[in-house]
Amino acid sequence: MGEIDIVARRGDTLAIVEVKARGDWDTANEAVNARQRGRLARAAHAYLGANPHYAGYVLRFDVMLVTALVLARATSRTRGGPDAKAEEEEGRRP
Repeated sequence: MGEIDIVARRGDTLAIVEVKARGDWDTANEAVNARQRGRLARAAHAYLGANPHYAGYVLRFDVMLVTALVLARATSRTRGGPDAKAEEEEGRRP
């Protein structure tokens, strides 16, 4: 059946959250297919069966897509330090 990645509650709303981490947004989004959604629904049903005190809550399904973040090479200014600005102006790297 699988597992639920995150269960979060705020007020009378219970959120079942599926987390997909991939190299890019499109690939992460495609990973949440009909089969995956069905598995998540079955896992949520089992969770609610094991935790009947949530029976009256509003149930919400969320997806969190996590992708790689590629940053430009940091300059000495972004690295900080008291001499970073002077080193940057002189073309030196820390």
